[in-house]
Amino acid sequence: ITLINKTENANPDLAEGTERLEAESGISIIYEFEVGLEGADNAVVATMTSGKTNDKANAVTAGNNVAFLSSLDATLFAASDGIGAFMAQEPLRGGFVPFGIAGGRTTSYNNGQKLDLDGFNFIAGVGATRETSNGYLHLAGFAETGHQTYNASSHFVSGKGNVNYMGGGVMARLSLLNGLYAEGLIRAGSSDIAYDTSDFNVPVGYDFSSAYLGGYAGLGYTRTLQERLTWGLHGKYIYSWTDGNHAELAGEDTHFEQASAHTFRVGSSLAYALENGLTPYGSISWDYTSGNKMEATVSGRELEPTDINGHTGTLQLGLNYTKPESNWSADLSAAGYTGVRDGLAA
Repeated sequence: ITLINKTENANPDLAEGTERLEAESGISIIYEFEVGLEGADNAVVATMTSGKTNDKANAVTAGNNVAFLSSLDATLFAASDGIGAFMAQEPLRGGFVPFGIAGGRTTSYNNGQKLDLDGFNFIAGVGATRETSNGYLHLAGFAETGHQTYNASSHFVSGKGNVNYMGGGVMARLSLLNGLYAEGLIRAGSSDIAYDTSDFNVPVGYDFSSAYLGGYAGLGYTRTLQERLTWGLHGKYIYSWTDGNHAELAGEDTHFEQASAHTFRVGSSLAYALENGLTPYGSISWDYTSGNKMEATVSGRELEPTDINGHTGTLQLGLNYTKPESNWSADLSAAGYTGVRDGLAA
């Protein structure tokens, strides 16, 4: 390809050989050129010698990955804080009772991509408790929503965006008189996902919706150690899934695959009932996530997959207040977690 047919103001270094240049095409390809002087008239000639995958393209999966991580966090929130808020109404057996809980969190992941998330979750529902032959059955329906903002960086690309979700579900718990209990929930809805970066030759971004599904099943045991001191042990299984989608980025079709994960949690708790309805409590738990792989392709070329498989430990402290002979209660708590997920929640 002849670019210039005169040598005025030409780079004098070209007289001694050729220079190698690179140019991005779309988000996934880098073309390599050799530029030099040729012929008697010293024409400047650029020749394409090869093309290679642009590693920067791997960064654009961040928004879709955050959508999955947000869905996992929301399922964990519903499985612990959501059911906890419902069970705080447990003394009000026999009628329908409303409940609600909101929580904020800041979380960091470093799994090939550096992701920093800040956001909140909110659950509101109504449930009822019925007596059985050997315990109590608790059943509730709920609506949920949440918002996450995030910053992402990898492969010398910085991006940002947000994830909003809205959905609902049902939760249930069977409490036996001997202290054993079984509980679970299922939640589903839709997430709106946005991502933007200016670290390519052209602005790159996407904004689309994706369905999500989450499920939880758990077993536990509570025992009164003293008149006011209660000890608990629990095991939980959490399933998370988000659908795939696609977007056109800088003229290239980008497809995000659906993702799922299996999380197992074991933990223990202590609560001490004070007078006037106050109950301070604490818990410690360990999570292990497996089976996760977040994948995407650009123009048919596979991008680097990421995952959040691994361990996370959590410490939570809180204070519950249930007004004696009243229809309402309140709960405040804070938690810190470290491992695959690092952050704080309240």
